[in-house]
Amino acid sequence: ITRFSWPEMIERIGLAVHPPLYFVLLRLWSGCFGTSLWAMRSLSAALGAATIVAVYLFARDAFSDEGGQPRRQRGVGLVAASLVATSSFQIAWCQQARMYALGTALAVVSAWMLLRALRAERSGGWWTGYVLTAAALMYSHNYGLFSVFAQGCFAAGYLAWRHRERLSGLRRSRSFRWAAGTFAGAIVLYLPWLPVLVRQTGRVRGDYWIDPVHAWTIPNAWFQLFWPRNAYAVPSRPAVAALVAVLAAGLALSVARRGPGRWLALSMALGPVLCAVGVSLSVASIVVPRYFLFAQVFVLCAIADVAFWSLPPPTRGVVVALLLVNSLVIHFAYWDELAIADRPGLRGAAEHVLAQPSTGGPWVVVHPALYHAARFHA
Repeated sequence: ITRFSWPEMIERIGLAVHPPLYFVLLRLWSGCFGTSLWAMRSLSAALGAATIVAVYLFARDAFSDEGGQPRRQRGVGLVAASLVATSSFQIAWCQQARMYALGTALAVVSAWMLLRALRAERSGGWWTGYVLTAAALMYSHNYGLFSVFAQGCFAAGYLAWRHRERLSGLRRSRSFRWAAGTFAGAIVLYLPWLPVLVRQTGRVRGDYWIDPVHAWTIPNAWFQLFWPRNAYAVPSRPAVAALVAVLAAGLALSVARRGPGRWLALSMALGPVLCAVGVSLSVASIVVPRYFLFAQVFVLCAIADVAFWSLPPPTRGVVVALLLVNSLVIHFAYWDELAIADRPGLRGAAEHVLAQPSTGGPWVVVHPALYHAARFHA
């Protein structure tokens, strides 16, 4: 974001494997706040805060099926927002100068706007907001394509269900026309980047580093999302199976209460996972735990839904408190395991080299993921 002109920056982003929106925003952000580590990472922190607010709004509206009582609606929104705010994996990637906090925020905001658009009588403003946030999501991370696809599947299913008694009238309905035009608009906005995506796909297929998918790839990824570890150790299979069973039960109990918001949350939780598995089996392996951050936030919403609506008030408060305490314990254990003070990483490596007598020779960095960090600290 500092070495190149705008056109060359976009070109070089295309030569990697990501879309350009995050780098555009970071360049604008650093123009205001500088290029220190604090300044550049603060963009992700701000986006993480925006995600918490968006989760509150989404859960408040998606799970409001108890007679429309505002206090109860706000309650489930606050529980969901609290679970996201204390999720260790979400916190970790809100501290990185990477695009994941941006993608998570846009995934939730776009889902919320889609829900409001489908429910509103005069929905033009909501559909406009949705098309812009959906396009921005696709320009933030390639997994955003999976999230938007899941939203499209939900919208089609919801409109078909709403007109199930007279499907012939579906195409004449105002909601259908708005939805069709909106999703077509999002696709049109993304078309300029599509040729770059095709080239990036070929590059990933040819020589990318992600391991092939096997039976435990997805369960292990979800275990990492909820119980992050710094060590490259294979987690216990019974522990992985137990966690996945609990998450599946939470999603099932949530959607069993019915309501379009719950089906949208389920679509956003499972859609990207199913798409990633399909691409991994047919094109190239693309399953990495952090790529599921956009889906994890909706699983946390479903857990909040079950905890809030399925339990009586005294028990509910105890269970929610235990969930939050557990999240914080996991997070601080992970933070202690990182031992950042004792592992200075490339900063320490740069300080060590700079402290040596100068030989005038170049630094040779042998991995592309390390190059920019080494250059920054040098």
